[in-house]
Order: sequence, then C-alpha cells, then structure tokens
Amino acid sequence: LWPSRDGEWAALATMRSNWLPSSPKLIVAYPDRVLQSELTIGRRTLWSGTWSCDIRVNGQPLEAVENWSQVCWESNEDVDYLELELPLSSDVTLQRSILLARQEQFLLLADAVVGLMPLDIEYRSTLPLGVHSTFVGESETSEGVLTIDSRPLARVLPLALAEWRAAHSPGSLQANEAGLQLTQSAAGQALFCPLLIDLAANRLAKEVTWRQLTVAAARTIVPAEDAVGYRVQVGKRQWLIYRSLTDPSIRSVLGQNVSHDLYVARFHGEARVDALLEIE
Repeated sequence: LWPSRDGEWAALATMRSNWLPSSPKLIVAYPDRVLQSELTIGRRTLWSGTWSCDIRVNGQPLEAVENWSQVCWESNEDVDYLELELPLSSDVTLQRSILLARQEQFLLLADAVVGLMPLDIEYRSTLPLGVHSTFVGESETSEGVLTIDSRPLARVLPLALAEWRAAHSPGSLQANEAGLQLTQSAAGQALFCPLLIDLAANRLAKEVTWRQLTVAAARTIVPAEDAVGYRVQVGKRQWLIYRSLTDPSIRSVLGQNVSHDLYVARFHGEARVDALLEIE
C-alpha cells in the first residue's frame, strides 16, 4: 500500500516517500483558483501556503477564468504524480506537474504555460517559505539550498536556467519577502518552467550539474516551445526529464526515442535508461 493519497473530489493530494515520520511529505490543495502547498521533512516545514503564479503575455497580466482541475494522478512504487490545469484569460492554459520520486528522493515541480498563438511570455511563481526556512543561493551557479536554522535540507535546481550565473539566462531563482521566486521569459506559444528539488540529505555535499538537451524530430532540432529535455546529475545519480508542449510525436533526446507528454527516467551511464514515469 503506497503512503500517498489523492482525493480528486476534495481537490487534495498527499505525497510521501514512505511511512517513516522523517520522510518528505508534500500536501497540495486546489479547491478553487488558488493552490496551496506544504512541503515538510519530518517536523520541519520548508514551505507552506499559497503557491502563487503571475503570468503576463505581451505585457498584459493574465487571470484565472476557471478553477484548478485534475488531469492526471498516478502512484506506483517509483513515483507519485499529480497534473493539474488552470484555464487563463487570452486562451492561455497553465499546466502544473508535481512529481515525487520515492526511491530517487527528488521532487519535480513544473509549470507549462501554453497558448494558441506566439506570445511574449513572462512567468513568475513563488513558493511561500516556512517561518524558519531560508533559501541560500550559490555565488557562481543558479541553484541554492533550502535550510532551516542553518541546517541544509534540500537543494533546488532551476533546470531551464543556465547553470552558471555568468552565462546568459532567461530568468532567475532567488528568495524575497514573499518566498522562493522563479522567473522565466520566452517568446513563443509555450514556456516550460521546472524546478528539481533534491531531498536526499546525503547528496547535499555532492557535486551537481545540469544542462538543457537538444530535442530532435526527423533529424531537425525542435524548438523549446514544442519540447524540452534536461539531464541532471547529483553525485553518481543522473536523471533524464522530457516534456512535450505540443501534441506528442516521436522525438529523440539523449539517444532516446520518446513519444510521450512527459518522460522521467534514471540514466545509467551510456548504457541504460530506466523509466520512472511515462505519461502519454
């Protein structure tokens, strides 16, 4: 019996790594147009409250026109996965993916802003940090660590941003009075905004790197408004994340042929990829 629960009728989901009191637990509540979330590790609260999102297209702010609705829930021995959708003004949709990888011990939070025509998209989301929680950004790279009372608990990686601060990047990850804030911008029909949160305490001292991958179809590079891919390495662990932002078709990324909306896998060197989640 998996330690997680989904109540679509109550617009509430609880995700847990295992039954141990010290395990990470994420609660998501979405009864209307506002989404609440809380992440705890044992008795420590990393964030709690409204997970807000401000989206502008062509300089104009968008508003929700309906409530959040559930698109998908899956819970198995590898992951818990919740996908939600919020219709916005100007025929734009916000698609929110939340994935907890139990054995791999990471949390993937990702928003996809999808329109019907090319747009200048500006995105800003904020996770409300707990009273004693602090985000400490690295000086030379874009990631940072969530700490409570100066104790590091989780590492946050903004996968769509350049790893090195000196490189050109389409946004930023930083803390302010409102919480932990991710900003991104792009021109096109869609924008994908992912955060990977490494929850393994024994990996916090390990070296970390990530990069955006080339996605191709019929030997032609696919633009980021159609599909994106990422490779993440923390210590000896490596993961592959792929997201289609248009109708799925056969594409290649990191030597893998994929035809999914979302594909998340553990990558073993150059030899094997073990799928954690495949959403058609």
